[in-house]
Amino acid sequence: KRDVRPRRHHAAGRAAVRLHQPVAQHVGLPGPRKPLQPLDAGRIAHGGQVLRGKLAQQLLLSLVQGVIVLGIGWLAGARYDGGALGMAAALVASLLLAGSFCSLSAAVALLVRDQTALIGISTMLVLPATFLSNALMSDALLPDWVQTVSRYNPLTWAVDAARFCA
Repeated sequence: KRDVRPRRHHAAGRAAVRLHQPVAQHVGLPGPRKPLQPLDAGRIAHGGQVLRGKLAQQLLLSLVQGVIVLGIGWLAGARYDGGALGMAAALVASLLLAGSFCSLSAAVALLVRDQTALIGISTMLVLPATFLSNALMSDALLPDWVQTVSRYNPLTWAVDAARFCA
């Protein structure tokens, strides 16, 4: 008689997959899925449609997250000088940055074709870009060399635009 009770290592595997899915979705790849069935594979007309759909999904997710962050800030007492129009402009700056990073991620994914490598490459790009920008600290507090690098960092451009508008 076959034992059908879940085993510990199966539960740990399922937990690892669940923890992995948000990371995979952040970098622009879908999480683990069943293989495409022959009928499913025929429904995909062009690879470009899949990439555009993934980009649209990530932009929508970024928009929802941005609205939530601005809403929590508003509830916590932050007031935005630019009003609703300024907040909308800040969201547009955020979406431009998210779209560029998602597109870059998709391009790298097509080149490396390995999700683990993609996550490593994305981390190697995003973390230094974050720390070498004025997103976490005022320009006046940054060392001179970080200020110089920060001027050419797209993350700094988006942060400056959002701060100016909001």
